[in-house]
Amino acid sequence: MATAALLREESRGGHYRVDIPEMKEQWTGKVIELSKQGTSLSERKIQSKETV
Repeated sequence: MATAALLREESRGGHYRVDIPEMKEQWTGKVIELSKQGTSLSERKIQSKETV
């Protein structure tokens, strides 16, 4: 988990980095997967919620 946190170069929700305190739109929907085969970065579709 720490490896994935270091790969995500932004702060978002409960994931906060002192060295990179802001959110970056380019990370929206990105998923970091770690396995015995290595590290991969995939993307999932995010639906925006509108508040009225």
